[in-house]
Amino acid sequence: MGFTLRTSDGKLDKNDQLIFGELKVALASGNPRLHLHLHGGLVTEENGLKTAKAWSGSPPGGIGLTQPWQQAFVIWRTGVLETVQANWQDLFDNDDLYNALLKRLIEFISKKIGVPGADGRATGKTAALSRGEIVKKLTAKPAGDPFAQELSPVLDATSISRAANIGRRQTEAELADEFEAFLRTDTEFNDAISSISASINSRAVGRGARAATPEEHERAATMLERLNDEVSEPLRAKAPTGEAGRSTAFGVGVYFLKHAASIVIRVIRRLRTGRDHGFYATIVEELARQLYGDRIGATIWGMMKKDAADHFQPGRLGAELLAAIPDGCKLVVTGHSAGSIWAAELIKAIASQKRDIKLDLILLAPAVRMDLFAAAIKAGGTNIERCRIFTMHDDLERSDVLLGAGTGYLYPSSLLYLVSGLFEKVGADAIVDAPLLGLERFLNGAQPWLTEMDQISAINDVVTFFQAPGHDIVYSKSLDNAISGSRSRATSHGDFDNEQLTLESVATFFA
Repeated sequence: MGFTLRTSDGKLDKNDQLIFGELKVALASGNPRLHLHLHGGLVTEENGLKTAKAWSGSPPGGIGLTQPWQQAFVIWRTGVLETVQANWQDLFDNDDLYNALLKRLIEFISKKIGVPGADGRATGKTAALSRGEIVKKLTAKPAGDPFAQELSPVLDATSISRAANIGRRQTEAELADEFEAFLRTDTEFNDAISSISASINSRAVGRGARAATPEEHERAATMLERLNDEVSEPLRAKAPTGEAGRSTAFGVGVYFLKHAASIVIRVIRRLRTGRDHGFYATIVEELARQLYGDRIGATIWGMMKKDAADHFQPGRLGAELLAAIPDGCKLVVTGHSAGSIWAAELIKAIASQKRDIKLDLILLAPAVRMDLFAAAIKAGGTNIERCRIFTMHDDLERSDVLLGAGTGYLYPSSLLYLVSGLFEKVGADAIVDAPLLGLERFLNGAQPWLTEMDQISAINDVVTFFQAPGHDIVYSKSLDNAISGSRSRATSHGDFDNEQLTLESVATFFA
């Protein structure tokens, strides 16, 4: 199944050194041709190997390459999606604080938007989803977004004209104060706060008004463990205290009310400015960002991006592989999802070394950020002879439930939307609604909601690149009778490396 090269932190596994040696010998022979495939960064080693085996085989499951083509598959990160799903499911099923905040955020923000409920009442200034409707929708666990039907008359996926009506005439500070007052009287929220406070007190004799029962302590301690470190550490080290130096439910409650107010401000700001990802997805993203993003995968994504760049440090696989590819070698690079980040780092490395290597680049649902890809093509765009993206139209992207049908109550859209909404940072600062290469909303026309000039410039550079001959974008579902090499019927992020029409299109690059 070709040459499979497993890595960790950019370093080739010792067990694969012999395989890499064989690849170098093959590339040193006359008229070398190399297909390099880079899978997504969140798949398991097992699935990476399975893809390598399939792609190195014959159609329809593979692309059927024969001599003189060599195929190399970089298995570059073990999977975390299973962990993300387990952690998110655990939050939804077992975390009292998460559930209280999620339901109250839905109720409060739906009122500010004016959402008609299941009883058919008209959209208006004060209409809102009722608590009963919210619980019913979340517990029903529909195939996709739990609130899509109610919100479709109110929020259009691509329109920002409705933004001015959200929280009419209220400042962000007024909205935050109103939500704090709304949440302060909520029984579920206060019960969760009471449990957390009692659990903290049970760890410090004489600190609190009451100690937790063993069961309450265990449940509350787990709630603390699920929180981002910067949220939980102040509670563990020096909890909010009352007049007598005790950790009180009031003090802990005030602490979390401030966090909750920050969530409301950011959700409404995104809805007002058009940087939202839909009503429910935006609420979940901002709730996770404030309190649970580390557990859901934000930290792992950052580590994975660093891992991609680390491959091209001296002595790491990317650098050694590039050294083994002779000038003039015919090179085709395919990258799925986060594999596009690895591909961008490869192009930058080729350019920095002034190598005479020309390549064809095929990116499948690319998760690389626009500014990184723009930097890559600015440095090494002349090394790219042909480039084609296969990705989904925005309606499919939004309805592609990240963790599979029936889990839309956890997150209702694709991995690309989650990465764009939650995972991307510049330094320590989050980029909300980060422009990704695989999202149609950043490739198709103007983006009036964007304000960051560096991101706007990067998008313009990328769009210009794809207007050049030999470079194009294929949006699924493309028609079956589209020209050869430009067809895809993929309807989810994970389909692009196994859907038959897409594979047939990829295979045309090797003709």
